Amino acid sequence: MQQDSDEWLVSVDDHILEPPNLWTDRLPAKFRELGPRWITDDKGEAWIFGGKDRYPIGGAITCGAIWPPDDRPAPYYPLRWEDIPHACYDPSARIEAMNRDHVLAAMLFGTFPGFDGNRFAQHPDKELALLCIQAYNDWMLDEFCSSYPGRFIGLALVPLWDAQLAAAEAERAIRKGARAISFSMAPHNLGFPSILDPQNYWDPLFAVLNETGLPLCTHLGTDFNGDIDTATKLATTFSAPGVGAVMMQLAGQLTLLEWVNSSNFKRFPNLKLVLSENGIGWIPTVLQIADWLLEMNRTRVTVSTDFENDPLLDEGARAMARNTVKARADAAINAPLPSEIFHQHIYGCFINDQVGCKLIDLIGEDNIMIESDFPHTSTWYPFTMEKADEALQGVSPDVRRKILRGNAERVFQFTPAELHAPVS
Repeated sequence: MQQDSDEWLVSVDDHILEPPNLWTDRLPAKFRELGPRWITDDKGEAWIFGGKDRYPIGGAITCGAIWPPDDRPAPYYPLRWEDIPHACYDPSARIEAMNRDHVLAAMLFGTFPGFDGNRFAQHPDKELALLCIQAYNDWMLDEFCSSYPGRFIGLALVPLWDAQLAAAEAERAIRKGARAISFSMAPHNLGFPSILDPQNYWDPLFAVLNETGLPLCTHLGTDFNGDIDTATKLATTFSAPGVGAVMMQLAGQLTLLEWVNSSNFKRFPNLKLVLSENGIGWIPTVLQIADWLLEMNRTRVTVSTDFENDPLLDEGARAMARNTVKARADAAINAPLPSEIFHQHIYGCFINDQVGCKLIDLIGEDNIMIESDFPHTSTWYPFTMEKADEALQGVSPDVRRKILRGNAERVFQFTPAELHAPVS
């Protein structure tokens, strides 16, 4: 059992529930009734936001790590606060759970705001929304993370609706100790500009991260507005049960391809991207195809018509077509391979990926990090270390240490507390 081991791991994807008083204690008086509040009424217990919209906490948020399978609440069964395990929101209880699981340090994604803060980004009152984000970051960085130095990796939210504000909040959070910024897998799906925006909308934010060398984290599920109705529509667009859930787990493919085909890393050579909870086994195949297509374009660029022999084209049109073909070929010849961009800038993260762990040489030992996902249903808690041992059988000690903790320490510029004695 891992409890007898003196080895520890750093989880780059865990989750936290916000305490009921987070926003009521921190928002200005005029916004306290409109900001997020935890209430109890004749409908039960839930967050209320904007004065009317209710958001209960469902069983899927907490049951995976805490309750035994035969006593778990249903995934969307609304919980009372007294039913929620303390380790979901209390730092001391969380440390006890981490010690049992041999998790040395953990990065925590929020729940009510959405993993990327999109619940606030969609709110019409942007003054309130910004204050809510700042209150969350203050609580996370000044209180939760600082309560146990070296055990929690600070992750901050930014206002997605304004890149200048996002850059300013990123700078503020980093000064407080944030080691990463949470970002959408596909901001254009949320109504914001794409990372491929020709006007380079996101450059102010990217510039902050380029200067600090800290990463953006794009968590699974941040590519759509994360309400139950949207998730249900996504799943039911496929005919067979379970197909939607599997395809959602593979959504990182689009994120990866958009980033390696953007100019962002060229303009910001220190920019880093973490594909949080997106798995790793699919990465070599996607990069192989992307490399192959680029290499073909270097020598076999084609156009839709035979412009040299088309009698309907005049010489001016032919010249324009020649220039287009040459420009495409030149761009392909000068462009780095997608796999090269990946290895320099992007990191894959896994909870359970036996296939991916057999492909470490193809993915890159410096580009892989491990996750616990506590307290969600996909966590291995309290056997995360044991499952990591299984997944990394036959891996050299140096590579194993990179995946378990070294890469996370380097990417997030984070020095964890050292715990030497085994925890029983």
